[in-house]
Parts: sequence; C-alpha cells; structure tokens
Amino acid sequence: MGNLRAIATATLLGCTLTSSAIAQMSGPAMLAANRSTEIATRPVADRALAAASGGRGEAISPLGTTAALSIAKLGQAIPVYFVRLDRLREYIPDSNPLQLLSPPTSVIYPVMAGAKAASLIEVSSIGPEAAWTVTTRGRPSLAAALAERVAAADAAGDQQFCVWVAALNQRFYGSLIGGSLQLTPLDDTSEFDFRRGVSLPATTVFSRLQAAARALRDEPGL
Repeated sequence: MGNLRAIATATLLGCTLTSSAIAQMSGPAMLAANRSTEIATRPVADRALAAASGGRGEAISPLGTTAALSIAKLGQAIPVYFVRLDRLREYIPDSNPLQLLSPPTSVIYPVMAGAKAASLIEVSSIGPEAAWTVTTRGRPSLAAALAERVAAADAAGDQQFCVWVAALNQRFYGSLIGGSLQLTPLDDTSEFDFRRGVSLPATTVFSRLQAAARALRDEPGL
C-alpha cells in the first residue's frame, strides 16, 4: 500500500498538463502530450530491460531467463491517468468525465515476447525532483490485459491509455473517440457490474464508482 500511495501522490505533483487542460483536450492534443511523456520515459524502461537481459538487473517475471529477456521488446507506451478520490466523490453525473483525470506521471510498457505480453515495466515520476524511475516490474496479468486491449483497439480511437482509480483498486483501458471517453474494465468486478473487456461510457463508470468512493475514509495521496 505504501508504494501505491507514493506513486499516486507523485501523480498529483506539478505537470505542465493540467486537469483543466485535459478536460478540454482533443484526441490529437492528448496524443501529442502522451508522446512527450513517452520520450521522457522509454529510455528508462529500455535501460531496465537491457540490464535484466544482460543479467545485471532484477529479472522481469515471468520471462525469467536471460535468453528469453534478450529477445524481448518493449511494447506500446501506455500512459496512466489517475482519478483522485476527492474528484470522484464530487463528480456530477453526465458532466465531462475528462475533468476527473489527473496528468499522467506513470507510463506502462508491456514487455513483449513475440506477440504476447508476458510482463511489464512501469516508469513513474517520483520524489521532489520528479525523476523518472522504474517503480514496477512483472505484473503479467495486467500486462496481458492491457496488451490485449491495445491489439484490439478500434482504429478510430484517437488515443489509448490506462485510467487508474487507486482508491478503489480499479484499472481501465481508456480510449478517446471523437471526444468521447470510453473505459474498458481490465477485470470482472461484480460490485460495480464491470465485465472484463466490455467497454462503457466513462460517465457510467464514474457514476457506478461514486457511492463506494464516498463511503471510503480519506487516505493521503488518493
């Protein structure tokens, strides 16, 4: 939980892309912002993968062996947009859901073994200097779920990304299509009637989560 709070808190720190700017953002503008974040983070993930494949770093589960890692490649950068607990509590149903998204200071890179994502590397902006650092290695289930959605993405989608509601431990694959935010649950969650892979309008998702968000006690960084 401590690491989750550290990453979530970092997501709230200063970024040139503000939440109000996100609310007004078009697909091409979001794409440009996400590419800028990728430029800053991909070299960090590349170095982590190279170190692991050379036997100089922590092996990335479940690839494990140096031989397997030596032919692994980083997949598409997937920026993570954070949803703060206080904003979710205050969300007005059917209002612009983009206003809930905080700027991404975390990017997920699936580690691809051929066409399969067997692991991931997550790079986050941590600490007072907001330095980009590898914060997560492994998580094969999350890697596979995200890579599956990327592979099946509608060609009309302006931009794809991950949306993380940390306080409720809910992650979604996000797609901005014609200015409309769609969220696809990465897991089945009966409490909220979410089915893995079944896309919903973001307004529906946030409305379903709101009661649970209001019932939670305040947690620093969430």
